[in-house]
Amino acid sequence: MTKRSPSPIVMLASLAVSLLLVASVGGAGKPDVGDADPNVFGSHGGLGHADSNPLTDLPIGTHQANPDEGDGSGAGDAGAEEAAPTVAVQLEVVKKTVDVLGVPVEAWTFNGVVPGPIIRITEGTRLEVTLVNGHDQAHSIHTHLRYNALASDGSSDTAPLPIVPHQHNPFPAENPIGPAEPREDRDVADPGQSYTYTFFADTPGTFLYHCHVFVATEHISRGLYGLIVVYPEGWSWEDLPADELNGNTKSRVTDDQGHEYFEDVVMISEISPAGAPSPGAAIPGVPWYPSGVPTSGVTPPAVGKIHMANFRAWNDPYVVGPVRPNERTIIRVANIGDELHDWHVHSHWFDVIDKLSREKRVLYTADTLLLGPGDSAETMLTAGQPGYWFMHDHIVPQALTGMVPWLLIEGDPAPNTPPGILIDQPLDGGVVAGRVLVSGVAENFEGRELVRSVEVRVDDGSWESAQGRLGWRFAWDSTLVSDGLHTISVRAFDGVDYSPEQAVGVYVANAGLPGLGAPVQGGSSQPEDESAGGASPGWGAVTILATLALAGWFMARRRPE
Repeated sequence: MTKRSPSPIVMLASLAVSLLLVASVGGAGKPDVGDADPNVFGSHGGLGHADSNPLTDLPIGTHQANPDEGDGSGAGDAGAEEAAPTVAVQLEVVKKTVDVLGVPVEAWTFNGVVPGPIIRITEGTRLEVTLVNGHDQAHSIHTHLRYNALASDGSSDTAPLPIVPHQHNPFPAENPIGPAEPREDRDVADPGQSYTYTFFADTPGTFLYHCHVFVATEHISRGLYGLIVVYPEGWSWEDLPADELNGNTKSRVTDDQGHEYFEDVVMISEISPAGAPSPGAAIPGVPWYPSGVPTSGVTPPAVGKIHMANFRAWNDPYVVGPVRPNERTIIRVANIGDELHDWHVHSHWFDVIDKLSREKRVLYTADTLLLGPGDSAETMLTAGQPGYWFMHDHIVPQALTGMVPWLLIEGDPAPNTPPGILIDQPLDGGVVAGRVLVSGVAENFEGRELVRSVEVRVDDGSWESAQGRLGWRFAWDSTLVSDGLHTISVRAFDGVDYSPEQAVGVYVANAGLPGLGAPVQGGSSQPEDESAGGASPGWGAVTILATLALAGWFMARRRPE
C-alpha cells in the first residue's frame, strides 16, 4: 500500500513554521559588545566574533595537569616530549662591570648580556639549557614554563632557611617541620661546573627564566634573568643585531598569516649597588635638569635603589626600535624586580594580548599596564609620529630614579593595511521586518584604536554611520523599503583606507509571509535597542502555527491507507 502525502494545508503550515523559526533564529539576540569587543590577530585570520570570550577560550596544551601521568614528574605525555624537536642553548655565568647612573655596578650575566639571551622557540619544542658556571658562587636556571621535572626546576639551593619542611621527602606523614636539609637531587651548577635542564614548551607565551639560588633577590637584581618567547606554530622570526649589553632583544616576526611585526623586549628591575648616592645627593656627571633650567633650591631625588629597563637607567637609556611610522610593534614587557611597576608609553595606546592564546586574543587596550613582581605581558601598538617618545614607569619616583627607556620612531611610514569587518546579524538569507538591528565587529590589524568609523547602506542607498567601531551596530527601519529581497552592505574606515565591503541578503516581510496574510512583525512597535536584527514573530503566532502543523501531520498519519 502507498502512503498518503500530507495535505497542502499541512505542508503550507509546516513551511510557515520553518520560515518563522529561521527568522527567529536569525534574529536571536546577541549581547552588544560595544568598543570593548575582543579582537584577535595572528593565527586565525585576525577577526574575532562578538561572542568570543578571551578569558575562557584558551587553548588546551598537550600536557594534562595530572602528576600521575607520564613519568611521575607532572610532565604529562612524555612521549610527545621525546618526539618533539629539540633546541639546545648554552648559558654561561659571566661577571661584567656596568655604569648605571654614574655608579659602577658589578653585574652577573648570562653570556655577558642583560637580559640574558632571549630564547625564541616554537610551541611543541623540547628545550635543553646547559648552564656553565664561570662564577665563584653556585647558580641555577628556573623558568616559568609549566610541568617541568623537579630536577629541572633550579630550586634545590633556595634553602637554607631557618625552618622548612624536609624538601626531599614528599610524604607529609614522614615530613616533620625541622631544620632544613639539602635536597639530594641538587639542580644547580657549582663554580666551575655545568648542569643541563630540560623543558617542554607546550603553550605560546612570554616566560621568565632566572637564577633561583639563595638569596635569589641578589642573583636576579645583578642581572641573572631573561625571557623565553614561545611562538605559535607557523610563526617565524629573525634576530636583529645584538647589543653589547642587552644582547638579542630585538627581532622581526612573521605570523602564520604573513603579517610582519617589529618585536622588542623590556625587562624592568631594581638594584641597590654599593656606592649609590644617598637620598638627596646629586650623582656626579648626571644632569638632573636640562641646561638653562633654574635648579636653585631643587633637591635631586633619592637614588638609594636604581630602577632600570634592560639594566639601563636614563643616563644611558634603552631604546625600543627604531620602528617606522604605522609599523606594527610587539613589546614584551616583564617585571623581574621586587616592586610594582606601571608601564606607560607616551602618545600611544597599546593592546594587551592574552599571552597564553595561540590566536593572540586582545584582552583590552590600555595606556598604562601595572606589572607585579614576576609578571610578564605581551603588548602591541602601532607606531605613530616620528621622534623619541618616553616609555617609563608611571610610578613616577621610580622613573626619576632610572626607569625611562625610549621608543624611537623614524623613517617613512610603513604601508597601511586596510581594516576588516564582519556582520554578525542579521543572517544572510534571513527574514526580517520592522526595526532591524544590524551589528558585527570591525578590526584594524595595525591597531584596534585606528578603526575610525563603520558605515552601513541598504541596496544602492547612501552610506550611513553606525554606532561604535570595534563592536558596532546600526538600527534600520525596514518599513521604508518594499517587501522582498534587499542587500545590507557595511565597510570600516581607518582614516586611510576602507575595508572590503561585506554584505548579507535579507527578505523583508512587513506585509507577512506569502500565503499567510498576517504581518511577521509590527513595523515600528519594537524599541530600537530591543530589536534582535531579524524577524521576531510573537511566540503566540509561532505556537498556533506549530500546533496546526503538528496536528495536521498527526491526522495525516492516522488516515486509513
